[in-house]
Amino acid sequence: MTAATRPLIIVGAGGHAREILALVEDLNAAQPAWRVLGLLVDPSHRREEHVHGLPVFAGLETLREHPGACVAIAVGDPALRLALRARLPRQELTTLVHPRAWLASRVRLGAGCQIMAGALVNTDATLGELVLLNIGASVSHDCRLADGVSLGPGARLAGGVEVGEGAEIGMGAQVLPRLRIGEGALVAAGAVVVRDVPPGALALGVPARLRPRRPRVPAPGGA
Repeated sequence: MTAATRPLIIVGAGGHAREILALVEDLNAAQPAWRVLGLLVDPSHRREEHVHGLPVFAGLETLREHPGACVAIAVGDPALRLALRARLPRQELTTLVHPRAWLASRVRLGAGCQIMAGALVNTDATLGELVLLNIGASVSHDCRLADGVSLGPGARLAGGVEVGEGAEIGMGAQVLPRLRIGEGALVAAGAVVVRDVPPGALALGVPARLRPRRPRVPAPGGA
């Protein structure tokens, strides 16, 4: 690493956190940019003291000991990502784009976005804060993704789709053009959405049918 690298703490220590660590390693292989200080979890869910040779810190108060460090919130659950953002002690959220992702011109990314390998974002799309595009996901022209939205591996949004805050589009799901996915909705893996999905609803099947979404308690382990 060079003196120009910036310190980074990854919030989370599960599978997605390890994927984000791999993303950072790939970025550094192309051009050193980040110095990962460690991973951070809730004290009650700390299972290991090290992950891939990096220390696992316990508790968000640890961030106060590193006021200049950037933060990557690396948990898969949208509601938990947004809740953790509200608890951060003024650290900068870093946006991470894998070198093998593709972003067209005039794409706008909010703070804390994570764009994984093979993801595609086309022209004039807008992504809010803490949006996660998993491996091979694609967002077409003029889409609007609010804060905390997650696209699973291979999910596809056609042009002009709007996705509300904290909604999830599951692995391999497809959303037809100019539709609206409401806040907190879940599009199940493999579903094909042919009409708007109301806030908090579950859409599943081909074509997708709508069901009430059962309330879900976010999985622990983020911080």
